[in-house]
Formats: sequence, structure tokens, C-alpha cells
Amino acid sequence: MFIHNPLPIVALLFTVVLVSTTAARTETSASTAAFVVIVHKSTSTETLSLEQLRFFYLGEIRQWPDHRRVVLIQRDPSSDGFKQLLKAVVRMSAAEYRRFQMNTEFRGDEPLTLKTLNSPESACNFVFNVPGALGIVESAALFSAACKERVKFVPITDLRSGGR
Repeated sequence: MFIHNPLPIVALLFTVVLVSTTAARTETSASTAAFVVIVHKSTSTETLSLEQLRFFYLGEIRQWPDHRRVVLIQRDPSSDGFKQLLKAVVRMSAAEYRRFQMNTEFRGDEPLTLKTLNSPESACNFVFNVPGALGIVESAALFSAACKERVKFVPITDLRSGGR
């Protein structure tokens, strides 16, 4: 099958370099993990910029254009994938992001609505059932029966510019 315009497919995936080190080894090995953004099918947004995605996870954007409240999904904060994703999207370490969340609450600001889920399938099921939900999951979710037809995959539009 010949694809005339592969850009929408390429824009859908974004890649984070995962660097893993162990105490026993001094060398660093890098692997690549691709992620996709998922939202509830009723969400009218068709694309997001990396900066908009960052603003969602920082709480600077808390509602969709239709005024529906955004419910964010995060993965296990101790996982290497989530830590690297935070670095790429939010530009913080997992510890800095947790501290940011606690400072928001300490100042009396409305805390972010975050749900921690441990698999792409559980994230897709949650997004399917919660209008306004937004998550970032591994690209394998594109082929998962739990995700494929149940959620909307939203392309990130400004990957070539580095999100700026």
C-alpha cells in the first residue's frame, strides 16, 4: 500500500529517548519509545502542539474549548518511560513535577485532576469513559483492541520545531 502523505501518521507519534543505567554497568544504553496522545472521542480538538500539551500538564490549560474540564492521565511516576516523557513534555524530572503539584496545592490553587494508570489499555478504558480525559500512552495502543476504536488519537503538530 502506498501512502501519499505520511505526515499525519508521523505527526501522531512522538519519540522520547530513554536512557537506562544500572549500578553494575557504567555504560549507558539508549532505547527509543514512541508515545501517542489520546482523548475522549467527544473532544473537538483535532491537533495539539507540544506546548499546549505541556500547558495541560502544568495546569495552565484546564478546560477544553467546549469548557469541559480536562482530566489528565499519568503513568506510574516511578517508571523510566514516564520520567523521560515528563522531561520531554513538561521539562521537569518526576521529583520536580511532584513538587510542582504539591506547591500548587500548598498555595491554595486548584490541584490538577490527575489519574494514575498502569497500562495503555487501562488508560484507553478510562479515556473512553471520561469525557474531557487526556493521556499519553505508548504507541502500541494504536493497535490495541481496547484503544483502537474507543478513543481519539490526537496528532502533535510541531515536532519538527522542537515544540517551540
